[in-house]
Amino acid sequence: MFRADLAKAVPRGGRSRGGRPPFDPVLKFKMLVLQALNGSSLEQTELLVKDR
Repeated sequence: MFRADLAKAVPRGGRSRGGRPPFDPVLKFKMLVLQALNGSSLEQTELLVKDR
């Protein structure tokens, strides 16, 4: 539902430089919501996302 708005708000860089692909904008949004609800740090949120 929010994918189009998030894609416009968070432009992706070019892949010409290589490296790991960027996170999906919807996943980033969900991570921010998790951080706000749990009052957790970036490291704790990353652990929650990778664990599930």
